[in-house]
Order: sequence, then structure tokens, then C-alpha cells
Amino acid sequence: MVARLEEAGVLRPGPVRNALLAIRREVLIPQAYVRRSQPGEEPPRWDLLDWAEPAYRDELLALLYGGESVLVQHAGERLLGRVPGPRSGGAITAMSSVVDMTAGLLQSLDLRPGQRVLDIGTGAAVTAAKYRAVAPPEPTLRQLRRMVYG
Repeated sequence: MVARLEEAGVLRPGPVRNALLAIRREVLIPQAYVRRSQPGEEPPRWDLLDWAEPAYRDELLALLYGGESVLVQHAGERLLGRVPGPRSGGAITAMSSVVDMTAGLLQSLDLRPGQRVLDIGTGAAVTAAKYRAVAPPEPTLRQLRRMVYG
């Protein structure tokens, strides 16, 4: 994914590239939906893929690192405790940001350690994890004291 972004001229060396390499998407998005029905087919059919199921891993990795938005929520369901497998009807109600857009945004912001970012979204928090990797928060006084005094 990183090589594809570099070849496309979207990503350059620096902290954003390092964050993309460091953050494993399958950790942040252990489940994702894939549409199984054809466009216009009613009702739409979806499969929830789960990283915990070895049979789903190759397809899930292809989704997570393919560069497109990843579908993470169906019909407003809770994101925790979902059982993998088929769904019918309904609509996708949350998805991750497209990686190209996120990389461009992060590079445009030119974040520095200690800067704060407010990210309001309904997705998987992948972009927020990248913000934190690019611009880690400065330690608080309490944390500094612990580092010095143990």
C-alpha cells in the first residue's frame, strides 16, 4: 500500500510514511464487510469478515491494504461483539477513510509532536491512530516525573 502511494506521488518520505508503515490496519480494523450482491440486487447481501477466522484473512488483508474505503458497520450495529458471516438487507452505516486522502491530509497538516488534532468521525479511528503516530502528545508533567523518578 505504501509503495503504491509513493509511486502515485501521494506519499513522500517522512513521519506520515513512517506512521503508515508502523500501524497495522488489521489490528485497528479486525472486522470489515464485503458486498456479495450485484449492484441493484435486492436485498443487498454482505459478509462480515473477521481477522480471528483464518479463512477470512487473505480477503480481509486485500480489503484493508487495497487503498479503498473499508466498510466497517452495517445497519447501525454495535462494532464490538459481532459474529462474522452473512447479512442481508440494510445499508453500510460507517466506513474508514480512503488511504490516499488520509495520507494527503496528514502531509498537508504538517503535524509536529505535541500538536493536538480533533478528529470527529464514525469510522474505525484509523486516521486518529495515524495522527497520534505522526504527532505524539507531549508528556504531561506527571509523566515526566515518572520518567525521571520512577
